[in-house]
Amino acid sequence: MRHLLCYGADMGGPRWCLLVLGLLLRSAAAQEVEDARSVAAEASARHATAETIARFIRLLVAEPRAPEEDARPWLLDALIRADADVPARILEPLFDTYPDQVVVLLAKDPAANREAMLRLTDGEAAPLHRMAIAAVLAGARQPGVASRLLDGLVVTCMVSVLPSPNMAIGVGGGAGGPPPAPVVRAHRVLRPGWPPFVRYTLTDKPQRGDVLVGGGTYRIYYRREEIRGDGVDLLVFPPCIDDASLRLGCVADLLPGGPREVRLQPVTQWTLYWSDAETYLKEVAERRARLAVFHAALVGALVRRGLLTEQERKGLKLRVAWKITDHRRENEPLPAIPDE
Repeated sequence: MRHLLCYGADMGGPRWCLLVLGLLLRSAAAQEVEDARSVAAEASARHATAETIARFIRLLVAEPRAPEEDARPWLLDALIRADADVPARILEPLFDTYPDQVVVLLAKDPAANREAMLRLTDGEAAPLHRMAIAAVLAGARQPGVASRLLDGLVVTCMVSVLPSPNMAIGVGGGAGGPPPAPVVRAHRVLRPGWPPFVRYTLTDKPQRGDVLVGGGTYRIYYRREEIRGDGVDLLVFPPCIDDASLRLGCVADLLPGGPREVRLQPVTQWTLYWSDAETYLKEVAERRARLAVFHAALVGALVRRGLLTEQERKGLKLRVAWKITDHRRENEPLPAIPDE
């Protein structure tokens, strides 16, 4: 650079020098884009050797470019197709930008990647990505995940308050329907001359062609799509089941007895016949105490099997969401349920 500035001073001063410098920088940037496009084309090839896999892993840690000039989606795709072992220290920094591909690669070896996967569940990931990691770890019965599953657990108690046993109410319900619509988390511009973009999306509602990532009771799949055009939306699906059912299902995978060892249910329904406020609050307290017994039994089972530490046990407490439906024909509202 010093020689360039000196030469510029002889040829017409600083303005000429800056012009030349700008042209050189633009030329270098154009070469970088061309190199990235070449890397993407190479990675999109159907077969990768051990040497190219090692090179692709090294290229993942290169300085990030603008999204439309980043070849890492093709590199990650090539590594997934090659069933490559990629170090967690390289994958973890890519999670915010490429969460689906990172989960797929980390899930290949949950035991070796456990610490990195646990750190990712503590971050600001989307619910499906966070619970996908938890499901993979739970399916492999890895320590450390139980405390995270139970720490965020909220069970629901649905109470119908009737004026007398002579009154009957109908209890309806149903399941099914289409899965939740995906949310667009980012958009990428696709430039001419690049290979088709490969989009990865995690889902717990698989379709034909989706590939299992891992898990047990709660299974996670990935969907791979090649997309052509001017741009592509990067998607994230909401989980298809409620949060408490998902958490307790993963906890059940940690235990040898599976769901039989989990008496705590994500949702319980209970009918109460009204007499007075004191009796009402007493019955609510008894119901909460029963749930607390189930919760304590579950925590104790995890501690005995080394899946929870005593320190982690101390930080866990039962949390209940009360949903009360008052069928009485009275103007006086029901007394408030005390805080836990």
